[in-house]
Amino acid sequence: MLCWLFYLEVIIKKLDVVAAVIKENDRYFVAKRPDSSHLGGKWEFPGGKIEDGETHQEAIKREMMEEFCVEIDPTNLIGDILHQYPDKLIHLFFYNARISNGEITPTEHPQICWADTDKLLDIGLAEGDFVFTKNFLA
Repeated sequence: MLCWLFYLEVIIKKLDVVAAVIKENDRYFVAKRPDSSHLGGKWEFPGGKIEDGETHQEAIKREMMEEFCVEIDPTNLIGDILHQYPDKLIHLFFYNARISNGEITPTEHPQICWADTDKLLDIGLAEGDFVFTKNFLA
């Protein structure tokens, strides 16, 4: 297994990504990716890439401020998955979080919504988010 992962990291770009799982009243906050982006039109738990020298918590707070103009408090790691896309290997880390300050104002995503727990798997999640949801939330 380790040889396989090393091979993928050398040959295929590997990215570490954090995502905020924000739940209020049995609904999850999700955002639709811009059509022009990787996985355009798919829904996702908001977050983004971890920059060099950043902790997971710093990265998720920065991404939420940049993309939604809100401050969040990430609490615990719910789960993580490795997901292989055709052009990259993504290591996704999902954190429970709550909005601590600000009104959600998307700066990059064309749509946002609060999805009911029982509908989350049917809204067209990005593949990695779908696998996480099925394994950890459903």
